[in-house]
Parts: sequence; structure tokens; C-alpha cells
Amino acid sequence: FANINPFDCSGVTPHILSMTTQELPCTPANFGFLRRIFRTYYATDGAGNVSDTCTDTIVIARPDLDSIDFPANDTVYCDQTYALDANGNPSSTVTGVPTIGAEEIPLFPNNLMNVCGLFTNYTDQVLDLGCMTKVMRTWTTTEWYCGTDYEASALQIIFILDTVPPTLTVPLDFEVSTNNFNCLASVLIPPA
Repeated sequence: FANINPFDCSGVTPHILSMTTQELPCTPANFGFLRRIFRTYYATDGAGNVSDTCTDTIVIARPDLDSIDFPANDTVYCDQTYALDANGNPSSTVTGVPTIGAEEIPLFPNNLMNVCGLFTNYTDQVLDLGCMTKVMRTWTTTEWYCGTDYEASALQIIFILDTVPPTLTVPLDFEVSTNNFNCLASVLIPPA
């Protein structure tokens, strides 16, 4: 203790003694909640003071599917390089993914993390409109809870636009002579 400053109140460090999780059964009393976490801990400060031991209980609520923020409509351009998904459509890394919570936790791809048992995927319907392609991306988030599927979905419209006109290289001027008998000539005109 020779190096401890008795007036140093900084450097508070929590120490968790135990933490256990209890999954909650599907009963009316627990409806809307997933699990309880019980923590026992204490804290020390820079002066070597030790707090009392505390125990708290954290109850984890089910995610609110209405709080999912689905990605906005988007436009990508043919003259830009962008990532494609397995079907050749613009990747969600370009056009956005659904998120949840103030921290904007991404819900896709599902292998990023398991966010409270939510599974998110999308399907695309592609409409070729000539100079423009319209991708109608339907996002669906499903939660399996107490023997029932709960679902939230939203439509994202992605436009793929070709706004760059083609450029032409015009062949150089050249002269053609006709024959002397009928003023005709056979000429191969090079394409642009």
C-alpha cells in the first residue's frame, strides 16, 4: 500500500463476482421478456477503497419490431462500381440494411450477431424498364417467440440508372471515286 495515494478517488474499477442468466418461460407473467441476468459485483478506487457488494437484476425485454429502421429507397448508377449480391443485384452493403435501437444495430446479415432471436432476410423483384432497372427489395424480420412467429417487413425501392450517354468515335473523312461509265462506286463505310 506504500504507493497508494489516500486522496486518489479516481480510477473506479468494477469487479464482477458472478453473473448468471435465466431464460424466462413463456408464461403470461413473463410475456414480453426474454431473460433475467443476475450480477453480483463490487468496486475499488485508486485509493484502495472497496465498496459494498451489490447484486442487481436486469430483465431483458423482447425487441419491439415496430422500432426496426428499414433502409430508405436508394439509387445506384451504372457508371459507378458497386458490390453485387449473389443474384447480381446491388448488395445491401451499398443500399443499406435494417437496424434496431438507438445504437443502430444491423440486423443483416444474420451471421453478424444474434439480435434477440431476430432473423432478417430479403427478396428482390427486378423490373427492367429500359434505361432504368427497378429492384423492389422486400425486407422481412421474423422473431420466433413463445411458439409464434412475429414478423415485420418493409419495401425498399432501388433504382439502377444509366445516366451516361454513349460516346461515338466518328470515322475520318475520306473520298470515293466513281467509275467512268455510270458514276457508281461500291463503298464500305466504316461504322462509328
